[in-house]
Amino acid sequence: MTRLFAFGCSHTYGQALPDVWDYENNKEIMTQGPSKYAWPQILSDKLNLECINLGSPGASNKEVWFHIVNTEFKKSDIVVILWPGRSRWCIIKDPVPYSAVVPVDMDYWRGVKDFNNKKVEKIVPFRLKKKHPPSTAFYKYLFDEHDYRIDYLMRVNYVSILLKNKVKILKHYETEIGESCNYPNWFMGKFCKEKFFIDILEKYPNAEDNSHSGIDGHKAFANIVYKEIKNDLC
Repeated sequence: MTRLFAFGCSHTYGQALPDVWDYENNKEIMTQGPSKYAWPQILSDKLNLECINLGSPGASNKEVWFHIVNTEFKKSDIVVILWPGRSRWCIIKDPVPYSAVVPVDMDYWRGVKDFNNKKVEKIVPFRLKKKHPPSTAFYKYLFDEHDYRIDYLMRVNYVSILLKNKVKILKHYETEIGESCNYPNWFMGKFCKEKFFIDILEKYPNAEDNSHSGIDGHKAFANIVYKEIKNDLC
């Protein structure tokens, strides 16, 4: 049976969409699993496939890569990755955080994917305002934009090689365009042309936090991916 795996950050999880938003306290809910209104579920419904959405709010490319290499795939699977493409990092404190064998254990998922979990410590710019020591040290002493991009493309390369001939379809997308038009000669990955932030986020109403994409944006992105996958299946 063909399954759809989706990897990425909050834009894959569906952060701030209606079913993962606490209206009473006006904040995100990040401990109950991804939104049913997010593009992975919409895409799965259009393809009539089982959806395994492993998007994690605040995820870095390093974390996305780590979850992919610790997932057990089948030859019939379709894998879509929306790489965060941001200046994020993480500290991995468990060599095997989970093994995504369907059905996913949602209680374990919550422990792994909760933003504040102890297995993967997220290092992100917006944590600087909260004086998060690892984030402060990373951006002050270690982060370099060019070095980070090389690491990011290396991880895309790794996943492309790892999953070649191991899954039915593999699709790479980037959240932000950045310097994505300039790829080094050694880069073997292949990104789909459509951009999430550039082509989708700005065209449709925002989600409840007025920052992430709303339902219409997720529908539009799902339609883009659907057309590309259908072409590959023909």
